[in-house]
Amino acid sequence: MAKFIGFTLLIAAVLVVLNREKVENFKQSVIETINPAVKEKRLIGELKNSLEGLDALLSDKSTASKDEKIKKANIAVSNARKTLEELQSTNQKSDLGANLSNLIQKFVPLNSEPSPTWLPPSQCN
Repeated sequence: MAKFIGFTLLIAAVLVVLNREKVENFKQSVIETINPAVKEKRLIGELKNSLEGLDALLSDKSTASKDEKIKKANIAVSNARKTLEELQSTNQKSDLGANLSNLIQKFVPLNSEPSPTWLPPSQCN
């Protein structure tokens, strides 16, 4: 039995090492699901990088062909738009969560002080 467990752990370790990128992507996905602010920060960073790349491309004085520059600019703009749409979608989802939380608190107030009706009769004063 111990050999079987050891062999299973060895196979699992090898799979994790060989699929490190997939494991990192899964880990990032779990973190972003739990904390949407992390996803928003990542998307803002990607958008900033896309815009900086576009700015560098537009201010480039090299002798590259005009068609090549236009293609690169179009790619940078489409990447920025895609990132912006994903950021807006994430923001809308987190707003929905905040709105639901506010709606629930209207019906079930969650104050830090306990309700007097929940206290024993000797502590109601």
